[in-house]
Amino acid sequence: MKNTESLRLQGVEESSTLAMAALAREYKAKGVDVISLSLGEPDFKTPTNICEGAKEAIDSGKYFSYPPVPGYLDFREAISEKFKNENGLNYSPSEIIVSNGVKHSITNVMFSILNPGDEVIVFAPFWVSYSAIISLADGIPKYINTTIKNDFKPTNDQLEEAISTKTKAIIFSSPCNPTGTVFTKEELEGYRNILVNHPDIYVISDEIYEHINFTDEHASFGSLEGMNDRTITMNGFSKGFAMTGWRLGYIGAPIVWLMGVCKEDMFLVGQLLGEKTVLNEFVAYVSLGEMKTAGMFFQEKSVIMATYILCGFANFASIGIQIGGIGALAPKRKSDLSKLGVLALLAGTLASLFTAVIVGMIL
Repeated sequence: MKNTESLRLQGVEESSTLAMAALAREYKAKGVDVISLSLGEPDFKTPTNICEGAKEAIDSGKYFSYPPVPGYLDFREAISEKFKNENGLNYSPSEIIVSNGVKHSITNVMFSILNPGDEVIVFAPFWVSYSAIISLADGIPKYINTTIKNDFKPTNDQLEEAISTKTKAIIFSSPCNPTGTVFTKEELEGYRNILVNHPDIYVISDEIYEHINFTDEHASFGSLEGMNDRTITMNGFSKGFAMTGWRLGYIGAPIVWLMGVCKEDMFLVGQLLGEKTVLNEFVAYVSLGEMKTAGMFFQEKSVIMATYILCGFANFASIGIQIGGIGALAPKRKSDLSKLGVLALLAGTLASLFTAVIVGMIL
């Protein structure tokens, strides 16, 4: 039989992330002990209170009918408050659309804003789905290649050079998948100062890893002066709340532009995919209450790991000091033992100081 795939689909490559995950599952099914570094998901289960919220929603019997296309109003109100309190973003509930995850959100956006030949600037390295979705929407991904020298962040000059008359949008994630790079507010300000001279370019800010961040700072591009009205902010519950399988994300964007996405959402979701899972919306509403995010769990785990490491340093320090004391006090004729003792004493002392400093930083 002939290849029946459309030309549009033939131009899209298979997701390397999903291919790796499938291969890892295949090996695990055969009994092979595999450490999979493919899919980005926390290594613990969804928190108990979220699961209890799902049970409550089932038992209530209220969440089984078709929801509004942009999502339930009370849920969007909660997201609006989250944006305001945590990100300095002023999106009203009418400027928020709930989706089946950030990938769905990005697809809605690209199909809503791109015409054939439009360029989207992508900071590289990047999440593999960016380029595939852009191509599927008849856009052209234009990459800015970065190196570890600049912490995988484009320079202002690189961004300026990448912009052309065909540029429709810029997309990047912070914290970044796959590099872990976190853009500071000052760095984003540098990009903003360039973009004020290009008022027709959208900025798509993927912030799904917001809560897995150990820099004590998260800056949302839309919070910068003059950028709220042209920034499309993506977020969701997969990473920050260990809910990768629940499939729930959301968009915050200017109302004028969002009407196009809502129209696209009505088609992609309402006509093609079926409605978003109502139960998930209720559960996510519960998630926005007071609870530990994945970032908090990771921080706790990192403290535990650091404690083990520091205990090792402390033991080394104790042994070093004891050996050093014995060696340093050895008779002069045993000069080699004496020298070794002094070195051990110095190493043990340095290890003790290092341990004290690190403990102080953690606490």
